[in-house]
Parts: sequence; structure tokens; C-alpha cells
Amino acid sequence: MTNELRIEILSLEKTLLEKKKQLFLNRLEAIANCSFAKVGISNIEIVINALENTWQLSYLHNTLNFNANDYANNEDSEDNENESKTLSTMKETRIIFGKLNKYFIKGGIKLNVYRNTAGELRVHNPDYEFDLDLEEQRILVREYSSNYNLPEWLAIKIMLYLSDNNWDDQSWINHLSVV
Repeated sequence: MTNELRIEILSLEKTLLEKKKQLFLNRLEAIANCSFAKVGISNIEIVINALENTWQLSYLHNTLNFNANDYANNEDSEDNENESKTLSTMKETRIIFGKLNKYFIKGGIKLNVYRNTAGELRVHNPDYEFDLDLEEQRILVREYSSNYNLPEWLAIKIMLYLSDNNWDDQSWINHLSVV
């Protein structure tokens, strides 16, 4: 009888862990406003250290329509519109993002992520640092966050969500770890 209870408890703990992971994935899908399976996101891993106030997410992004021209500013991309349709390729990318010592997005193109002096979280493309003002950078990054063919779209979408809702790191850690 004791062994049966032990086995049942272990089974329930395993089920509970799976359900918690699904809850946190559902929260991320709600932020992304889409099903990850439908947009090529898989293998999501969440690492949180509440004591050090750090967090990291990673995921695998797959697309059949990756096009490097999608990173271009609209003014740059208008010239290459016909060419860009023929340059789409299949791509699989591992993206890692979060906050350790500082904010970061790794795995795709270089993007700068930081909190400004007012505490607002900012994401921008350093390739356009001198070409675009802050508002134009905001528009460009929002375009990135809605293009499911860009590997970083989910990382950017989450960073923008944190910024738009004025969430600090502790609020985000709670969202990803508290049932």
C-alpha cells in the first residue's frame, strides 16, 4: 500500500509539473496572441532566478519564408520588393533572450535592448541608429514583432509587452513562475 501511494504521488507531481509548464506556455501565447504551433515556435524553455532577479527564455523558430530583407527599414525595402519575394528560404533558429546582467536577444540579428533612465524598456536595431529617430525605431521594431517569419519576433513581442505594460523584472518573473 505504501509503495502504491508513493507511485501515485510521483505520478501526480509529474502531472502537476506538466500542467504548470502548459499554464506558463499559455500565458506566453496570450501575450503573443497566437498559437506557437501555427507560427513555428517550439522547444520553449523558461529559466528564472527570483533571488537574482534574472530570467531567460529560449525557443526554436522554424519558417519556410525567412527573408533577410524583412529586417530592412520600409524605405530600404521598397526598392527590393520584387527581389525579396524570390529570396525567401527555410530557416531554423534558436533564440535566447531575457535579462541576466543586462537585457539581451541572441540568435538572430543584433538588437539593442535596454531600460532608459525613465525605466522604459527599449528595443532598437543598431543598423539604423543614426538613420531613424526613437519613434521610427519603435515603428520598425513593432513591424518585426508582427512578422512571424523573423526568428526574433516572439522575443521582441514579449519585450514590447513588458514595456507597454510598465512591467519590471520581478513582475515578469512572477508571471512566469506563480500559478
